[in-house]
Amino acid sequence: MTFDFDQEGIILDACCIINLYASSVMKEVIESVPLPFFVDQYVREKEALKIKGQSKNEFIDIDIEPHIQKKILVEVSLSGEDEITAFVNLAASLDDGESRCGAIAANRNLVVATDEKAGIRVFSNLNPPIPTISTLELLYIWAESKNISPDVIGSVLKRIQKNASYRPGSNHKFFEWWEKHMS
Repeated sequence: MTFDFDQEGIILDACCIINLYASSVMKEVIESVPLPFFVDQYVREKEALKIKGQSKNEFIDIDIEPHIQKKILVEVSLSGEDEITAFVNLAASLDDGESRCGAIAANRNLVVATDEKAGIRVFSNLNPPIPTISTLELLYIWAESKNISPDVIGSVLKRIQKNASYRPGSNHKFFEWWEKHMS
């Protein structure tokens, strides 16, 4: 699969951080995409906090600090009047994390990685629109570019479903790919 964005990088929303962390192949997925990845400090510290553990009441802290230290992820924050204004405008329709990611993306020419339907809708309706990419698209790029076996893909998707409680809707463009590998 070719990567067809003209943007300068990808900023991860909380839902994508949670899903990718639950996959246990976050580093590999990020490294398979030929763009730098960013994470907003607020999203990291206040929103992308835990995934489910093995038991019903067990939770595991999300720790992406090693990825930041190794420069696999670059931590950013809102900066400048344009980003703050964009954040305030987006916050009327979205939660703080999505609004922050959208404001940063719009002003720094980034793609927003999100699985939130509201965020995707709002970002696509802006003028100019903010491009988005989903967890499944990122996983597909990784799987195709690294020739990952169907068994490994299935295991990764099952971890995401179990530990991040994520399941794509039937209208997601990669739903059939998900279903194929989940069976």
